[in-house]
Amino acid sequence: MNIACLVLVAAVNWLIVRKPVEVYRSIEIRTDCMIIEGKDVFWLRLIKTNWPAFQADENDKDNQILCGIYGTRFVEYLTSHRLDECDRTPDVLATHVHDAMTKLWSDSGLALDPAGPSSPLTGPRFGGIY
Repeated sequence: MNIACLVLVAAVNWLIVRKPVEVYRSIEIRTDCMIIEGKDVFWLRLIKTNWPAFQADENDKDNQILCGIYGTRFVEYLTSHRLDECDRTPDVLATHVHDAMTKLWSDSGLALDPAGPSSPLTGPRFGGIY
């Protein structure tokens, strides 16, 4: 009986532990660049006025993708996952990233709009047309 209970507890623990671990994302906004995950550096001189912004993923509406034009390419910098319908983490992250870009990058002389070229509410505005 003890062995059966031990096997049952081990099986339940295995079912709980086998769930994949969520990955934590980090975005660092500096006056001259944006650093993602502590290793990928994107320079402001190549971002120019096409600031990255979060957009809903077409395939999965629970995901938001930080994307924008970098140099001459359209880049998906980072994906933020919503864990359930009550999770507001992607929305909060989008607001914080936009606020940081506005505070640090709007003084660089590259921003034409005081609110910044992109907004989490309106999405990116590419090509310098505002």
